[in-house]
Amino acid sequence: MKLARIAIFLAGVIGITTGGLLSISALKSNQEQELVRTHESLKSQATILVDQFFSILESAKKLNPKTSAELLPYVSQYGTVRLKSGIPEEFESFSINDLALQERVMSALKSQISIGDLGLVKLGLGTFEMNETGGKLGIFLALPVFKTGVSGAIEPETVDKLNLTLIDPVKAMPGLVKLTSGNRDAFLLQKDGRVLAHTRSAYVGADLKRLGDLRDSIANLFLGAQTGFVQRYSQSDGTRQVLAVVRAGVFPFALGVEQRALAPVLSTEWLLEQMDSGSARRGIGVAFILLAIALVLFSLMSAWASRSLRMELARPSDFTGSEDAIPIPESGFIGNRVSDPLTVSSATERFASARAAVQTSQTDLRAQTHSIGQMVQTGSDPVSELLSKIEGALTQETVEKELVQTAASLSRGGAVYFRYQRRMQNLSYQNASCELKPENYHLLQAYVRKDIELQVEQLADSGKVASLTHYGPIKKIIQANFEGTKYEAWAVTSQPEVSLQSRMVGVLVLVNPDQTDASFRPVLARIMKEAGNYLYAHANKIKSRNLTGPELMT
Repeated sequence: MKLARIAIFLAGVIGITTGGLLSISALKSNQEQELVRTHESLKSQATILVDQFFSILESAKKLNPKTSAELLPYVSQYGTVRLKSGIPEEFESFSINDLALQERVMSALKSQISIGDLGLVKLGLGTFEMNETGGKLGIFLALPVFKTGVSGAIEPETVDKLNLTLIDPVKAMPGLVKLTSGNRDAFLLQKDGRVLAHTRSAYVGADLKRLGDLRDSIANLFLGAQTGFVQRYSQSDGTRQVLAVVRAGVFPFALGVEQRALAPVLSTEWLLEQMDSGSARRGIGVAFILLAIALVLFSLMSAWASRSLRMELARPSDFTGSEDAIPIPESGFIGNRVSDPLTVSSATERFASARAAVQTSQTDLRAQTHSIGQMVQTGSDPVSELLSKIEGALTQETVEKELVQTAASLSRGGAVYFRYQRRMQNLSYQNASCELKPENYHLLQAYVRKDIELQVEQLADSGKVASLTHYGPIKKIIQANFEGTKYEAWAVTSQPEVSLQSRMVGVLVLVNPDQTDASFRPVLARIMKEAGNYLYAHANKIKSRNLTGPELMT
């Protein structure tokens, strides 16, 4: 009898221990997933802030120095600096008569601007002390004015003067941090580690290089081709933060976004956070109630086992089985029925229309093979070949890979694909042909304005493929990370017969395509449309079973 009770008790203890270990493992796994999502979100926001920083510089460049009415709120003043033998000599004009400020700006120009390099890059950036105490730094933007020859022609190799724009980064910062949430901070960082602007004014002027965790990371950021980093560090008060920093192109500035780091599971800090959480307190209460119920059940089971062992009468069981047994399911997906018949009907009609559109496009392509030349051989249909590869695909990655390979083959060049995440309005690198994959591919992201997204989808509704070749963020990524001066960027969208209205799902970039033969573009447009339908279906958990009707992916 005692052995039975002990066995039941031990079984209960083992069950509780196993459940506790599994719960801890699940908590750690969830925290790791949350950490990955946090890192990606921080990097995306920092990249967006870099684009906004460049927008501020572009706006300051376009202002007319002679028209004070056009001054931006964060632009202090303008001036023209005269040069003498390639060295800044004096201010030719300045809107405020502050000799001390002029002297500080002139000293910064001489130490940070190379007139020879300025003639090549057409733009120079640096910092200067805005006040005599040196606690606050400003940014100067120097634009060269080239010398005019005797004949009136401009000599682009000789810089004659500098048009100077002084920017107050603290006033500019509110426009940079619109996208940071309440638990995050953003800041503008100089090459030497000084904070030029911060969402919290108390941190302006702080030196991040004094923090040992960040000293090497900041120093390495401005060396070579590195574009950013993500890491944890400890603030001076001991608070652990997770920080994402993205460099502002080739200039000595970077944008950072940070938030408080998650405490390790079962650490003292984590336990205190859980106790402060109302939902966690409710969870702990439920856990104690379940534990008490388990102990009661163990006691009842022990008593029942003791009574059963004392019983000497045994009789055969008359149980012959249940008439409500669950039948073996048929082949196919399990548990994929939709309760709303209208949803099934609508999805069925959409996929039937999509399939009919595919068949129509295949017929049209075969009828046009005589004009496509070497791109489509007789009896060969690139659309059919692509569809045969992606119809059974289980993931978006498979469809994206096949689309990249097909596009590279058709254009006789390279191809890169960026997936579009609508909620973040963000393009992120996903796949590229083998010879094009960059070293820092996981950092390649671009922000898409809402009006650009709407224009792309409106063109797709009218049966056109939108070109994003000249869109600034994409142009910067391609020119900075991929070799070659020629490229084309095309928006990939779903079609109304699948998604009710066209939806942007990504951007396909052709690097160094064959410009002498344009016959591949109509074929590529059809391939992009069909691939866009499958990418939209995968992203929204819709799948066609044997192309006869819709099913929800489980």
